[in-house]
Amino acid sequence: MRVVDSAAMEWAQPGTKHRDGDIRFKRLFEGAEGTPDNFSFMLVKIEHGYGTPRHRHNYDQVRYCLEGEIDF
Repeated sequence: MRVVDSAAMEWAQPGTKHRDGDIRFKRLFEGAEGTPDNFSFMLVKIEHGYGTPRHRHNYDQVRYCLEGEIDF
């Protein structure tokens, strides 16, 4: 098991800037790519004004709001 200190991690910006507003990530845990139990667990900070059009992903997502309000 890998233990991380999220408070010591920097917020990272996505590799591309193709939407208005600001979104940042802290990637905490990842599974091995290409394996049946692959996963990604991250903290996401969405600033006011960030928006994304309706779209789909080919993987499951679980979202849990820790602070503020979220509308999706």
